[in-house]
Amino acid sequence: MRTTLTLEPDVAARLEECQAADLSVSFKELVNGLLRMGLAKREATARKTAVKRFATKVFHGRKTMLGAITSTHDMLAMAEGEDFR
Repeated sequence: MRTTLTLEPDVAARLEECQAADLSVSFKELVNGLLRMGLAKREATARKTAVKRFATKVFHGRKTMLGAITSTHDMLAMAEGEDFR
C-alpha cells in the first residue's frame, strides 16, 4: 500500500539517526521494520493483559469460627449477650 505519512519532527530525526547508523537499509525498510516491531510488542502486551486470571478462595461453611451457631437467636446472643431483645 502506498500512502503519505506526516512525521513529527522528533520522530523524523530519530528515524534519520537510525538510518545513518545502518546505511544498508532503505528508509522504507527501516520504517516498515520499526512498525512491525512496535505492532508485535503491542499485540504481545494485549495478549498478556487479556489472560489475567482470577481465583476465589474456597470457604468451608461447615465449621464456624465462633463455635456452634445454629440460629439467628444464637448469633445475636453471642454478639450482644443473652438480653439482646
